[in-house]
Amino acid sequence: MKNIFLILSLFYFGLQANAQKFYVNFNTGYALKMGSRVGGGFIEFMNVSYKSNVEYDKLIYYSLGKGIQANISLGYMFNKYIGLDMGLSYIYGSKYKAEWKSDIPLSDYSETYMYGREININPSLILSTDFKKKINFFAKFGVVGAKPVVFIDSKQDEGDYPDPSIRQITIQKFKLNGGLSIGASACAGVKYTASEKLAFTFDISYQVLSYAPKKGKMTEYTIDGKNILPDKTTSDKEFEFVEQINSNDNKDTNKPTKFLKFKYPFGNVGFNLGVMCFF
Repeated sequence: MKNIFLILSLFYFGLQANAQKFYVNFNTGYALKMGSRVGGGFIEFMNVSYKSNVEYDKLIYYSLGKGIQANISLGYMFNKYIGLDMGLSYIYGSKYKAEWKSDIPLSDYSETYMYGREININPSLILSTDFKKKINFFAKFGVVGAKPVVFIDSKQDEGDYPDPSIRQITIQKFKLNGGLSIGASACAGVKYTASEKLAFTFDISYQVLSYAPKKGKMTEYTIDGKNILPDKTTSDKEFEFVEQINSNDNKDTNKPTKFLKFKYPFGNVGFNLGVMCFF
């Protein structure tokens, strides 16, 4: 974060000597999934249903980069056509839902939600037209340095035996994080100049990114509202994601359980509206 503020400060203190070449751009919008995949890593993530004693399995294609995104960027134009842009963005990812259900009355039911959050730094090269009119076009090409987080929430509604009308509700929540991810970005947009100091923008952005967490932990574990997380061992509630596992691993309950690394997709294509202020 210190590096971010240093770069932004350097841009700011150059304003006095380079009036009208600097700008700040605020934009927000919604991103659709791009580069999706299936599977949930250390958990099963697909739809399973039983109808007339026949099991049906259905894959779920997802990208955790789908969702609401907001961005602030500070840019400098070397001339009318080319410049540099430094963006700071946040993505509030949409939730994906997987279900296990049956058409048998009072049968067990479970649902699992997976979603992501992401903060990233996005230095880019910006290219712009200069038609001497209010409407111009621009494009950006850059690198994404991201710090994503993956969340997984599950709920099981199970019937007792031999009386399934007596229900037990189990809730488990997980957080997977650790490490950074590097990707690429691009966008194309149109700018409407309202005045010498103000313009409005619309752009379509594209992000190529995947993320393999280094660690994870269970953040909540309740049964019928009772917190049982303190009763669980370290191996039950903490995880480590590695490149390789052998038969001697995962025997010590006082150590995190090891799982093979899994790359979660964070790619997206976004549609954004913004306002640009010139200095």
